[in-house]
Parts: sequence; structure tokens; C-alpha cells
Amino acid sequence: MLLCDRCEKGWNLYYFSPPLEKVPSGNWYCLECVNSNKDSFGFIPGKYFTLEAFRRFATQAQIEKRFWEIVEGSAGEVEVMYGSDLDTSMYGSGFPRIGDPSPPSVEPDEWRKYSCNPWNLNNLPK
Repeated sequence: MLLCDRCEKGWNLYYFSPPLEKVPSGNWYCLECVNSNKDSFGFIPGKYFTLEAFRRFATQAQIEKRFWEIVEGSAGEVEVMYGSDLDTSMYGSGFPRIGDPSPPSVEPDEWRKYSCNPWNLNNLPK
């Protein structure tokens, strides 16, 4: 039995096509949760760094040493420090979202057209 780490619904390993041979390691989320409309899904707040603190943390020598540990398989579980994505439910988005009110400067039909477009980056994962 495989449990979703978000909604805790259970899934039989033989339900999947092809069936899973074992429970995957790490967190696992069902398609219902992955495709939900909750914009904050998948964002886990990380450490806060000043620019100087991050520079000290990410020196080239440390990065290269860690890279080779990963390649050789001696690194164990790897945590990625990535800061380019922002939680759009908190900071907003450059793309309109379905259900957001259209600003006065944009025609409502145009707003709906762009907010529903499958190439809109807010819709692409869904």
C-alpha cells in the first residue's frame, strides 16, 4: 500500500500501470494532489541567506567536492538549494491565474483567454 504524503489516501501498488514493485523512497504525491488547484503545492520554505552568507556557503570548492560525492554515490540523500522559483500564491505571478479578477487595464475576455491558456505557466503543470 502506498500513501500520499499530502492527503494520506492509500493506493495499491498494483493500481498503477505498470504496477509498482515496491513503495518509492521519499515523499510521494497522488495525481489528485499534484493536479490540485492549491498554488503552494511543492514549495517548502528553505534557509534564508544574505548574499554574503550564500557566497560563503556556495564556494566553488565545496560545490565541486559535493558534485563528485554525488557522482561517486557516497553523498546519500541530496538536498537541492534552489531559489529561482517563488510561491505565486504568496508573491504573485507574471501570468494571470484562473479566478483572479482582471485589472481595469485589461479586457475581461483577454484576461480569461490568457488565464485559461494551457501554455500559461500557472496551468502548464496541470
